[in-house]
Amino acid sequence: MKRTAKITAAMAAACVFTAGCAAGQPLPQGMRALRDYDVSKMTEYQFERVGGGRLSLSQLPSKLLLVTFFTTWSDVCIIQMKALSNLFERDSHRGFMVVGVAMDLDGALALEPFVRQFRIAFPVVFATEGITSGRSPFGRVPTVPMTFVFADGKLKWVYTGLIPASEMDALFDMNL
Repeated sequence: MKRTAKITAAMAAACVFTAGCAAGQPLPQGMRALRDYDVSKMTEYQFERVGGGRLSLSQLPSKLLLVTFFTTWSDVCIIQMKALSNLFERDSHRGFMVVGVAMDLDGALALEPFVRQFRIAFPVVFATEGITSGRSPFGRVPTVPMTFVFADGKLKWVYTGLIPASEMDALFDMNL
């Protein structure tokens, strides 16, 4: 438990919050301003779902949508995925949706047991070659977790690292 608390505190302190350079802050290396993302291409991008089938974000009616890129072997990603799954179970009826995009190279071998073990309640998809190479509408994913936050169909924020609880609360207050 102490290790988890230390990881959470360290990652929360290191979390980067970008809003398209609105405050004039330089973006971290590998990040792009929100204006550099094409939301229409992001929402139509086709992902392969765990368990079969395809998914695009436009199929998911939601007030608040988080698309989080993660790996199954990262402690920080595991913490965030479990927290997001709990929030999804609690607030999906209010229009909250999450999609997890697994960056693991092992694909289904690692991902299917991970989803079962941690009882991830929201849709989980595989990162395509376009995503892992940085040639998707999401651009380069320089670190995990990395989360894109959409509110009412508009890209609002991009987080790298663990999303602090205070930021998550603010997202809910503003959008649900």
